[in-house]
Amino acid sequence: MERKKRQERLTSYQAGQQHIVMLCEPYSLIYNYETIQPAIQIGTLNIVINKDAEIEIESYPIIRPLILNDENGEINASGIISPYSMYIGEGSEMSAWRNICILTPRIYIEKLFLLLYEYSNAFNTLIQNPADIIDGLIAYGYQITLPKDKEIVINLEPDDSRVFWHTDYPNESGAVDPRTVTYMWFMASGGGSLGHNIDGLVENAVYYDGLFLDQGLTLPSYKFVTSEPNCESEIEYINKNFTAMLTHEREKYTASIKQG
Repeated sequence: MERKKRQERLTSYQAGQQHIVMLCEPYSLIYNYETIQPAIQIGTLNIVINKDAEIEIESYPIIRPLILNDENGEINASGIISPYSMYIGEGSEMSAWRNICILTPRIYIEKLFLLLYEYSNAFNTLIQNPADIIDGLIAYGYQITLPKDKEIVINLEPDDSRVFWHTDYPNESGAVDPRTVTYMWFMASGGGSLGHNIDGLVENAVYYDGLFLDQGLTLPSYKFVTSEPNCESEIEYINKNFTAMLTHEREKYTASIKQG
Protein backbone atom coordinates (compact mmCIF):
# COMPACT_ATOMS: atom_id res chain seq x y z
CA MET A 1 0.00 0.00 0.00
CA GLU A 2 2.76 2.43 0.98
CA ARG A 3 4.71 1.56 -2.17
CA LYS A 4 1.62 2.23 -4.29
CA LYS A 5 1.16 5.63 -2.61
CA ARG A 6 4.78 6.53 -3.30
CA GLN A 7 4.39 5.51 -6.94
CA GLU A 8 1.27 7.69 -7.25
CA ARG A 9 3.15 10.65 -5.80
CA LEU A 10 6.07 10.07 -8.17
CA THR A 11 3.62 9.97 -11.08
CA SER A 12 2.17 13.29 -9.90
CA TYR A 13 5.66 14.79 -9.79
CA GLN A 14 6.31 13.74 -13.39
CA ALA A 15 2.88 14.50 -14.81
CA GLY A 16 2.82 18.29 -14.75
CA GLN A 17 4.79 21.50 -14.80
CA GLN A 18 6.90 21.94 -11.69
CA HIS A 19 7.41 25.30 -10.04
CA ILE A 20 9.63 25.61 -6.99
CA VAL A 21 9.04 28.58 -4.72
CA MET A 22 11.71 29.08 -2.05
CA LEU A 23 10.64 30.91 1.08
CA CYS A 24 12.51 33.62 2.96
CA GLU A 25 13.25 33.42 6.68
CA PRO A 26 11.67 33.25 9.15
CA TYR A 27 10.61 29.72 8.23
CA SER A 28 7.72 27.72 9.66
CA LEU A 29 8.04 24.72 11.94
CA ILE A 30 5.61 22.10 10.61
CA TYR A 31 4.50 18.61 11.57
CA ASN A 32 3.13 15.78 9.44
CA TYR A 33 0.39 13.55 10.83
CA GLU A 34 1.06 10.69 8.42
CA THR A 35 4.80 10.35 8.90
CA ILE A 36 5.10 11.72 12.48
CA GLN A 37 7.77 13.98 11.01
CA PRO A 38 8.65 17.43 12.36
CA ALA A 39 10.38 19.66 9.84
CA ILE A 40 11.31 23.18 8.84
CA GLN A 41 9.57 24.35 5.67
CA ILE A 42 11.93 26.36 3.48
CA GLY A 43 9.99 26.25 0.21
CA THR A 44 7.14 24.72 -1.78
CA LEU A 45 7.00 22.63 -4.94
CA ASN A 46 3.86 23.43 -6.92
CA ILE A 47 2.88 20.99 -9.66
CA VAL A 48 0.39 22.19 -12.27
CA ILE A 49 -1.44 19.29 -13.95
CA ASN A 50 -3.74 19.60 -16.96
CA LYS A 51 -6.16 16.78 -16.27
CA ASP A 52 -9.31 16.23 -18.31
CA ALA A 53 -9.21 19.84 -19.51
CA GLU A 54 -9.09 21.04 -15.90
CA ILE A 55 -6.11 22.56 -14.12
CA GLU A 56 -5.10 20.96 -10.83
CA ILE A 57 -2.37 22.23 -8.55
CA GLU A 58 -0.62 20.02 -6.02
CA SER A 59 1.80 21.44 -3.46
CA TYR A 60 4.60 19.65 -1.65
CA PRO A 61 6.74 21.27 1.05
CA ILE A 62 10.49 21.55 0.70
CA ILE A 63 11.72 20.67 4.16
CA ARG A 64 14.69 20.38 6.45
CA PRO A 65 13.85 17.30 8.56
CA LEU A 66 14.40 17.70 12.29
CA ILE A 67 15.03 14.03 12.99
CA LEU A 68 18.73 13.95 12.12
CA ASN A 69 19.35 10.24 11.61
CA ASP A 70 22.29 10.57 9.24
CA GLU A 71 25.00 8.21 10.46
CA ASN A 72 27.50 11.07 10.40
CA GLY A 73 25.14 13.45 12.16
CA GLU A 74 25.10 15.74 9.13
CA ILE A 75 22.17 17.95 8.20
CA ASN A 76 20.78 18.83 4.80
CA ALA A 77 20.60 22.61 4.82
CA SER A 78 19.41 22.79 1.20
CA GLY A 79 16.31 20.75 2.05
CA ILE A 80 14.46 17.88 0.40
CA ILE A 81 11.07 17.67 -1.28
CA SER A 82 8.56 15.77 0.84
CA PRO A 83 6.51 13.16 -1.06
CA TYR A 84 3.56 14.09 1.17
CA SER A 85 1.24 16.76 -0.19
CA MET A 86 0.37 19.88 1.72
CA TYR A 87 -3.27 18.88 1.31
CA ILE A 88 -5.34 15.76 2.02
CA GLY A 89 -7.74 14.54 -0.63
CA GLU A 90 -8.97 16.02 -3.86
CA GLY A 91 -10.37 19.51 -3.47
CA SER A 92 -9.73 19.45 0.27
CA GLU A 93 -8.21 22.42 2.02
CA MET A 94 -7.16 20.31 5.00
CA SER A 95 -3.41 20.04 5.27
CA ALA A 96 -1.45 16.89 6.08
CA TRP A 97 1.00 19.28 7.72
CA ARG A 98 0.26 21.37 10.78
CA ASN A 99 1.93 24.75 11.11
CA ILE A 100 3.34 24.84 14.65
CA CYS A 101 5.05 28.22 14.86
CA ILE A 102 7.30 30.70 13.08
CA LEU A 103 10.96 30.04 13.81
CA THR A 104 12.98 32.98 15.05
CA PRO A 105 16.68 32.81 16.05
CA ARG A 106 15.56 32.36 19.67
CA ILE A 107 12.62 30.05 20.25
CA TYR A 108 10.81 29.97 23.59
CA ILE A 109 10.54 26.34 24.65
CA GLU A 110 6.85 26.89 25.41
CA LYS A 111 6.28 27.48 21.67
CA LEU A 112 7.31 23.88 21.05
CA PHE A 113 4.84 22.41 23.52
CA LEU A 114 2.12 21.51 21.00
CA LEU A 115 4.64 19.75 18.77
CA LEU A 116 6.29 17.90 21.65
CA TYR A 117 2.85 16.88 22.92
CA GLU A 118 1.76 15.44 19.59
CA TYR A 119 5.14 13.94 18.70
CA SER A 120 5.66 12.19 22.03
CA ASN A 121 2.09 10.84 22.02
CA ALA A 122 2.16 9.68 18.40
CA PHE A 123 0.24 6.42 17.97
CA ASN A 124 0.49 5.96 21.74
CA THR A 125 3.98 4.53 21.32
CA LEU A 126 5.33 6.83 24.05
CA ILE A 127 8.89 6.37 22.78
CA GLN A 128 9.48 9.65 20.95
CA ASN A 129 11.90 11.88 22.79
CA PRO A 130 11.59 15.70 22.99
CA ALA A 131 15.37 15.80 22.48
CA ASP A 132 14.77 14.66 18.88
CA ILE A 133 13.08 17.96 18.08
CA ILE A 134 15.06 20.32 20.30
CA ASP A 135 18.46 18.91 19.29
CA GLY A 136 17.40 19.11 15.64
CA LEU A 137 16.54 22.80 15.96
CA ILE A 138 19.83 23.48 17.77
CA ALA A 139 21.73 21.67 15.00
CA TYR A 140 20.16 24.06 12.48
CA GLY A 141 21.40 27.04 14.50
CA TYR A 142 18.35 27.96 16.55
CA GLN A 143 18.65 28.72 20.26
CA ILE A 144 16.04 27.47 22.70
CA THR A 145 15.06 30.16 25.21
CA LEU A 146 14.46 28.58 28.61
CA PRO A 147 12.35 29.90 31.51
CA LYS A 148 14.12 32.19 33.97
CA ASP A 149 11.91 31.17 36.92
CA LYS A 150 13.65 29.72 39.96
CA GLU A 151 10.68 27.37 40.37
CA ILE A 152 8.99 26.05 37.25
CA VAL A 153 5.38 24.95 37.67
CA ILE A 154 4.25 22.09 35.41
CA ASN A 155 0.62 21.01 35.07
CA LEU A 156 0.31 17.22 34.83
CA GLU A 157 -2.69 15.25 33.64
CA PRO A 158 -3.16 11.52 34.31
CA ASP A 159 -4.74 8.70 32.37
CA ASP A 160 -7.77 6.94 33.86
CA SER A 161 -5.56 4.68 35.97
CA ARG A 162 -3.55 7.64 37.32
CA VAL A 163 -0.35 5.77 36.47
CA PHE A 164 0.64 7.55 33.23
CA TRP A 165 1.05 11.32 33.54
CA HIS A 166 2.13 14.04 31.14
CA THR A 167 2.18 17.82 30.83
CA ASP A 168 -1.10 19.29 29.66
CA TYR A 169 -2.98 22.56 29.52
CA PRO A 170 -4.89 23.25 32.76
CA ASN A 171 -8.63 22.71 32.59
CA GLU A 172 -10.61 25.95 32.49
CA SER A 173 -12.58 24.81 35.51
CA GLY A 174 -9.54 23.43 37.33
CA ALA A 175 -7.76 24.89 40.32
CA VAL A 176 -4.50 25.57 38.45
CA ASP A 177 -3.91 29.14 37.34
CA PRO A 178 -2.61 28.93 33.72
CA ARG A 179 -0.62 32.12 34.28
CA THR A 180 1.68 30.30 36.69
CA VAL A 181 2.23 27.25 34.48
CA THR A 182 5.17 26.76 32.11
CA TYR A 183 4.52 24.54 29.11
CA MET A 184 7.57 22.29 29.14
CA TRP A 185 7.03 18.69 28.07
CA PHE A 186 7.26 16.03 30.77
CA MET A 187 6.06 12.45 30.49
CA ALA A 188 5.80 9.76 33.19
CA SER A 189 5.30 6.44 31.42
CA GLY A 190 6.74 3.08 30.52
CA GLY A 191 7.44 1.55 33.92
CA GLY A 192 4.08 -0.03 34.61
CA SER A 193 3.59 1.78 37.90
CA LEU A 194 3.59 5.38 39.05
CA GLY A 195 6.80 4.85 41.02
CA HIS A 196 8.67 3.54 37.97
CA ASN A 197 7.08 6.07 35.64
CA ILE A 198 8.59 8.96 37.59
CA ASP A 199 11.90 7.90 36.02
CA GLY A 200 10.57 9.45 32.81
CA LEU A 201 9.99 12.80 34.48
CA VAL A 202 13.54 12.71 35.84
CA GLU A 203 14.98 11.83 32.42
CA ASN A 204 13.21 14.83 30.92
CA ALA A 205 14.51 17.10 33.70
CA VAL A 206 18.08 15.83 33.29
CA TYR A 207 17.91 16.63 29.57
CA TYR A 208 16.60 20.12 30.28
CA ASP A 209 19.36 20.55 32.87
CA GLY A 210 21.86 20.07 30.06
CA LEU A 211 20.25 22.91 28.13
CA PHE A 212 20.28 25.18 31.19
CA LEU A 213 23.94 24.43 31.91
CA ASP A 214 24.98 24.88 28.26
CA GLN A 215 23.51 28.38 28.41
CA GLY A 216 25.17 29.17 31.76
CA LEU A 217 21.85 29.35 33.60
CA THR A 218 21.03 28.34 37.16
CA LEU A 219 19.21 25.03 37.46
CA PRO A 220 15.58 25.55 38.49
CA SER A 221 13.41 23.51 40.83
CA TYR A 222 10.20 21.95 39.53
CA LYS A 223 6.78 21.80 41.09
CA PHE A 224 4.15 19.51 39.58
CA VAL A 225 0.47 20.43 39.96
CA THR A 226 -2.72 19.12 38.42
CA SER A 227 -6.17 20.41 37.55
CA GLU A 228 -7.51 16.85 37.83
CA PRO A 229 -9.74 16.58 40.94
CA ASN A 230 -8.95 14.21 43.81
CA CYS A 231 -5.34 13.61 42.79
CA GLU A 232 -3.67 15.33 45.74
CA SER A 233 -1.98 12.18 47.05
CA GLU A 234 -0.59 11.23 43.62
CA ILE A 235 0.82 14.72 42.99
CA GLU A 236 2.39 14.78 46.44
CA TYR A 237 3.95 11.37 45.75
CA ILE A 238 5.25 12.52 42.34
CA ASN A 239 6.79 15.72 43.71
CA LYS A 240 8.46 13.97 46.66
CA ASN A 241 10.01 11.15 44.64
CA PHE A 242 10.86 13.25 41.59
CA THR A 243 12.71 15.82 43.73
CA ALA A 244 14.70 13.13 45.54
CA MET A 245 15.65 11.34 42.32
CA LEU A 246 16.55 14.53 40.44
CA THR A 247 18.64 15.77 43.38
CA HIS A 248 20.59 12.50 43.26
CA GLU A 249 21.18 12.84 39.51
CA ARG A 250 22.21 16.48 39.82
CA GLU A 251 24.77 15.67 42.48
CA LYS A 252 26.65 13.63 39.86
CA TYR A 253 27.04 16.27 37.16
CA THR A 254 27.21 19.37 39.35
CA ALA A 255 30.09 17.72 41.25
CA SER A 256 31.94 17.04 37.99
CA ILE A 257 31.42 20.66 36.92
CA LYS A 258 32.94 21.93 40.19
CA GLN A 259 35.91 19.60 39.76
CA GLY A 260 36.42 20.79 36.18
